[in-house]
Amino acid sequence: MRAGYVLLNVLQFLSEPRSKGLQDQRGGFDQEKVQTALQDSLTHHVVQLKQATGPAHVQEARKGLLQVMAECLKLVKSME
Repeated sequence: MRAGYVLLNVLQFLSEPRSKGLQDQRGGFDQEKVQTALQDSLTHHVVQLKQATGPAHVQEARKGLLQVMAECLKLVKSME
């Protein structure tokens, strides 16, 4: 969960408007790769959640992770 929040904060930082001259410097950020990775991970965790394997606390943590990852995906899709 903590890693998801860190990712969300990093993505928010990358999406902020930059001053002139720094607009294209995102430290190697590749929007398509990040979007694909998030979509693949979301799909995997949704399947795991639907199978309902594991203890209840694991399922609750997975739901929280999915919410954070969905927010990350929205943010990545909105980047230009």
